[in-house]
Amino acid sequence: MIAASMAGGVAVPPLLGAGIEASGIQAVPLLPTVLSAASLPATLALIRVTGRAVP
Repeated sequence: MIAASMAGGVAVPPLLGAGIEASGIQAVPLLPTVLSAASLPATLALIRVTGRAVP
């Protein structure tokens, strides 16, 4: 689990940089928002699988 959590820190910055290069500087506010929104389903799935209640 720890190794999997570290993979995001390795993979996201180059992807973010490539997205900014492709889309231009005006996409800077949008791209982190999209990346965060993309992680929401994974977070909800982990909550569901572990059976923990959301406070």
